[in-house]
Amino acid sequence: MATYAYKVRDQNGKPLTGTLEADSEKQVADRLREAGYIITSLQAKGSAGEIHLSFGEKVSLKEIAIFSRQFAIMIQSGIALLRCLEILQNQQENKFFHRVLGQVKKSVEEGASLSQALNAHPKVFPQLFINMIRAGEVGGILDETLQRLSEHFDSEHELHEKVKSATTYPAAISIFALVIVNVLLIFVIPQFAEMFKSFGGELPTLTKLALGLSHFMRTYFVYMLVALVIVIYMFNRYRKTPEGSRQLDALIIKLPVFGPMTLKIAVARFTRTLGTLVRSGVPIILALEVTEKTAGNSVVAAGIAAAKESIKEGETISGPLAASGVFPPMVTQMIAVGEETGALEIMLNRIADFYDREVKFMVESMTSLIEPFLIIFLAVVVGGIVASIMLPMFDVFSQIK
Repeated sequence: MATYAYKVRDQNGKPLTGTLEADSEKQVADRLREAGYIITSLQAKGSAGEIHLSFGEKVSLKEIAIFSRQFAIMIQSGIALLRCLEILQNQQENKFFHRVLGQVKKSVEEGASLSQALNAHPKVFPQLFINMIRAGEVGGILDETLQRLSEHFDSEHELHEKVKSATTYPAAISIFALVIVNVLLIFVIPQFAEMFKSFGGELPTLTKLALGLSHFMRTYFVYMLVALVIVIYMFNRYRKTPEGSRQLDALIIKLPVFGPMTLKIAVARFTRTLGTLVRSGVPIILALEVTEKTAGNSVVAAGIAAAKESIKEGETISGPLAASGVFPPMVTQMIAVGEETGALEIMLNRIADFYDREVKFMVESMTSLIEPFLIIFLAVVVGGIVASIMLPMFDVFSQIK
């Protein structure tokens, strides 16, 4: 993303200046016009010789949650908005976040609203955050909105950590096993190959297999590595296309173990995000647009998009969600009850809590099952290679005896 400096006038003709990060000048212009501004000047910052390193420029969900909670406490305590931003900036250890908060504070000083200032940094503040802040400003409940945001991002962070814990350990063990096996095949077994030939006689089948694998890996390892890089690159290219994303997401949902867990994570994120937005007074159409973008799965996003169109035509949310065939019947029925009784946000939060617990249970069960399986697999593979080395030696020792 590039940084663009802009000069605009609001609906009252008041001049405002600031910066905005975006992929193109058109994207900046569209965003400013959507906010109701009249653009008087727009240009990219920096020169061709300027180098900007973006490594490490990231703000975690946990940092956003802490920021929201501290912001809410200070607003509730009657501290002025600019003073809150100054305090939050000064105590921020993340240098990138510190710089962003400084830019937000500067924009507010120049007359922009808080939501407009935050909207200039989409890499840091999600659309959910910006739209809820905008609703909080309009309704005069900014402190309450910030508190809800902190709770929401705490839940999102907890869900993210659950998924991370379910995938990190198996991935680490698998990589460790792969490295050990390749080291044994490429570097260790060749050292014994000549010795095995000097023994004469027929080698055990396991030893022949290990020697064959060793020869194959030493001969084709570089080619396999290049092929793997090409496959990963092509896969990522395909995954980023709309059709590829849709097909892969549909396939993931159908997987035996990870499919149900992926769907439950998507449903928990959708219901919690939508419930938080509805509770904060964000219009339902805008709320569905935000949840569609943050669904994390294109199949689920398609169901949300259908619900958005249904609402525009005066129908319910639950009908299109049920028709999509993606959302479980319990989810659509509870949403239908919430729509009928006027307690939609309550039902959405209950669904999110239920699926959060389901994900936690699945992660714990999966971890307890995968751990012994991986250990046994590693022991069998490494043990088989070691046995292939030792068997010919045992034959020699027995002959000597």
